[in-house]
Amino acid sequence: MENNCINVLLIDDDDLNNLISTKYIKKYFANSNITSCLNGKIAIDLITDKKANQPGFIYDYILLDLNMPVMNGWQFLDNYAYLKMDTKEKCNVFLLTSSVHAEDLQRASAYPFVKDYILKPLFSDKICKIFNLVQ
Repeated sequence: MENNCINVLLIDDDDLNNLISTKYIKKYFANSNITSCLNGKIAIDLITDKKANQPGFIYDYILLDLNMPVMNGWQFLDNYAYLKMDTKEKCNVFLLTSSVHAEDLQRASAYPFVKDYILKPLFSDKICKIFNLVQ
């Protein structure tokens, strides 16, 4: 997998979770470009900037926490949908969260671009599921 270069956006307010996720992704995709944002607002600003300065750029994967300050995961999803960045749904958005609430799982299904709901922490088995890898 080392030759595959993917663009990943991690959105989580926990630096340790971002570090762990980055290490696991790099294990399978050594050449990946991984950007971490500590809340949804920073991520939306980054995506908006990319849209303006690099038309056509779309993250291959977005791993999104739900519970964050400033702009939580739900607010991010609403803003992301509003931006219409990915009209062909090429970006794979995964909720990567510690929330086990059934309401959150149901609410996530209302966003057609959300591929799956993954519980933290991110380990090899979950990386394989997200990136469709065979272990």
